Amino acid sequence: MIKRILLFLCCVVSSASAQSTSAPAPQSTPPAQKLPVIEERVEVTTTRLPEDPQDVPSAVEVFNGDELRIRGYHDLRSALTFAIGVEVASGGDGGPASSVPDFWGLKELDAFLLVVDGVPWGGAFNPALTTLDLNDIERIEVVRGPAPVTYGATSFVGVIHVVHKDTAAKDKSLTVRGGSYGTFGFNFAAPIPLSGKWSSRLSVDAQREGFRDDRTNYRRGHALWRVGRKGNGANRAWFNFDMNWLNQDPASPRVRDGKTLTPLVPVDANNNPNGSFLNDRRFTGAAGFDRSVGSGTWSGAISFSHSRQSALRGFLEDITAATDNARGFRQNIHLTDIYADTHASWKVARSLTLLVGGDFLHGTGNSRGADFEYTVPLNGVPPVTVAVPSPLDVTTRDEIGQLTAAFNNMVEQLRHKERLRETFGRYVDPRVVEGLIARQSPTAADGERRVMTVLFCDMKGFTSLSEGMTPQGLVKVMNHYLSTMSGPIRNHHGIIDKYIGDAIMAYWGPPFNENGEQAQLACARDGGGGAAANGMPSAARASTTCARAGVDVQGDR
Repeated sequence: MIKRILLFLCCVVSSASAQSTSAPAPQSTPPAQKLPVIEERVEVTTTRLPEDPQDVPSAVEVFNGDELRIRGYHDLRSALTFAIGVEVASGGDGGPASSVPDFWGLKELDAFLLVVDGVPWGGAFNPALTTLDLNDIERIEVVRGPAPVTYGATSFVGVIHVVHKDTAAKDKSLTVRGGSYGTFGFNFAAPIPLSGKWSSRLSVDAQREGFRDDRTNYRRGHALWRVGRKGNGANRAWFNFDMNWLNQDPASPRVRDGKTLTPLVPVDANNNPNGSFLNDRRFTGAAGFDRSVGSGTWSGAISFSHSRQSALRGFLEDITAATDNARGFRQNIHLTDIYADTHASWKVARSLTLLVGGDFLHGTGNSRGADFEYTVPLNGVPPVTVAVPSPLDVTTRDEIGQLTAAFNNMVEQLRHKERLRETFGRYVDPRVVEGLIARQSPTAADGERRVMTVLFCDMKGFTSLSEGMTPQGLVKVMNHYLSTMSGPIRNHHGIIDKYIGDAIMAYWGPPFNENGEQAQLACARDGGGGAAANGMPSAARASTTCARAGVDVQGDR
């Protein structure tokens, strides 16, 4: 009985299965297939012309700006995370807001070229990585490998080119973020309506980045206003105004003991003086155009940038010294760079474009600084307050600093000596002026007592002589007389102290003469009276030949 029941149940299940299998399934509508969006990417770094990176015979990568923003990448290190052969380390000598990119393992700050919207960012100097802003960008182009002279400079290992969105872009964006150690920031970008064919776009951002390191952070504000006008075809004009404000509280590097890092200094120790800073104020203005010329395009750009940097920081030098184990510096740096470019391109053939142009890159810099020694605990706690040196007289201990200080000191001494010569040289004997310049110690305020020989010499009957002569004749007689009488005095090592009308006062004495020869030199003067009479009118000649002289030896009494 049980077997029959089981057999019946199996038949029922089989029958139900057969029925359900034979029943037609209801038809379902397949979901609509989403077509992939093909995004065109162009590069302008290697050829200065918009081209597909796949058609360029160079290792070029292009990273989309909107994708970087969605991922939350707001600095160069995170933006180039997926770049092949490129690695970016945060921080460096430029402070916590800076970074150190390396191409194929080569970490040299001046080996690569940083470009922003077709302008070298940093000009003729090192790339200005601390003021690089990635808000509202369209793309980042990365060229790996050496390049010829491009944008007025030579790239040894690669180029990083940041391109902002076109001024005609209509999208708006606002991003607010926060993090640990007091980190927060916001980015804003939107179009600013203008009349006619003009369009503009404004991007503003501010941030504070905190770090685990003691007293280490940076605050940055940035604003970029771009104005553009598009005409017919390729014709367009554009203007960029970029302003950066950056304040950094720097960290300290790990100290080496020989070839290894010393364990005596904690990893996050900050050995900078209290209140250390690395500040930068940078303004950049740029303008450019593209214009159709026949079958080609003529483009040009010019930019001006000025940076005012100030720094106060220090470094632990000797971990064994009880005092003065660190050295710091205070420095002000002003940098100005000018860049100009013009080039024209013609499509000669399907795969051949002729590009002709030239670049001009000019930079000037001015630096003033001073260094100082101070004592700091190895762990940096508590922070050490130092007296900031003033004035900034460039006294660093490195070779360049020593050369600069020596040169500045030499220039200052030359200026001082020249001022002395100009002030006294017209009225005082040149030997007296040179003696003042050569004197190392200042002259005593109460003077000095010396044995001196003094000469007074004048013309006999000068008053009656001058009454009978015209002013022009008298001047001629006096010039001739004083010139002739002064010669013998100088020839015998005398010092002319002054001219008093027709009289001459001169002296002999140290440091120009020894005590034993003063009177001899004073009395051994040439027959100046007879020589002075030559070439004079008869009335003056009689008076001159009767010149009177007196010699007196003065000393301690």
